[in-house]
Amino acid sequence: MKQYRVAILGASGAVGQEMMKILAERRFPVGELHLLASARSAGKVVSWQGQDIVVEEATDAAFAEVLAGARALVRSVRLNLFCGYACSVIGMITMYFLAAMDKIYLASPGNIALYLLIWLVPVRFASIFMTRF
Repeated sequence: MKQYRVAILGASGAVGQEMMKILAERRFPVGELHLLASARSAGKVVSWQGQDIVVEEATDAAFAEVLAGARALVRSVRLNLFCGYACSVIGMITMYFLAAMDKIYLASPGNIALYLLIWLVPVRFASIFMTRF
């Protein structure tokens, strides 16, 4: 099973402690856990699933380290959405163009199936690609 990099902001507070408890209860596949908090709480040692984890100060550098994978995910989501919408628009334009030329009847079952295929195939491939993250 894939392991995830997880960061909890406010880890020394009640909400952060509850979040760690929920992750443990649900057996979320945490590969790397970063505990972030204010400068006052930085340096505290928190025990989680038999590991002692040092709370880090919530700085830009700490977020940059954790968010490196999230940026790649956001880029891939944007690309997949663009491809899905582009295929949808191309399919609609093609169908209307053919209908305007009296080549096809727009609402025929075969054409509706073709439109759905043009739109659903890229979206399905996008969802398969997204499971890699």
